[in-house]
Amino acid sequence: MSLTAVALVVVLFLLVAYLVNLYNGLVRLKHGVSKAWANIDVLLRQRHEELPKLVETCKQYMQHERNTLEAVITARNAVASARDKGDVGALGQAESGLRAGLGQLFAQVKPQVPRWYIEAHQFRIDTAGGVGRPTPEGAHRDGMDFVVVLLVARRGVKGGETRVFDAHGPNGMRFLMQEPLTALLLDDERVIHETTPLYPADGQAPEGGLRDTLVLTYRAGDFQAP
Repeated sequence: MSLTAVALVVVLFLLVAYLVNLYNGLVRLKHGVSKAWANIDVLLRQRHEELPKLVETCKQYMQHERNTLEAVITARNAVASARDKGDVGALGQAESGLRAGLGQLFAQVKPQVPRWYIEAHQFRIDTAGGVGRPTPEGAHRDGMDFVVVLLVARRGVKGGETRVFDAHGPNGMRFLMQEPLTALLLDDERVIHETTPLYPADGQAPEGGLRDTLVLTYRAGDFQAP
């Protein structure tokens, strides 16, 4: 056999080997793609089977949240009704219901807390001295988990703007609490807040102006040290 014939045989052999290897590679790739699509199909089937369960869970959670919020609103309305009627006994019972309802609401945010330690504080800012300054002054935290500020009364004053700021960013808001039992709920770990000074309203005597609030604090673990 001539050298040319030998070279031709070798080239043909290498070409056949290359084509066989290429074919085997394509077959493996095809099997790999088929397996991948099969896995994707299994995952999609699992997701489709779990989706109704997820939707049902979300519906139940939303209903629970709605019931909790409705309980808080009902308790607030009961406080307002007892206050308008001047019924001291009913007012105390309604306020207890409101504190419990708020505790249930906060339990949705921190379900790991087994018990809330609740304190109630009354604050009055008046303009008898000309300018009513809040205590404490300036933007601050209260050292609690949650804080609820309920406006009890406001008359004969201007100012007293409520300001709430993100404790870790530039965002914030400001507004006036004017209607009795207007409620402000604060996550004390995430925000800082303040109230600006009060001034006698135009045409009002300084000694008649006031702003009364009831502040409820919710703390996990124990009461705050004095």
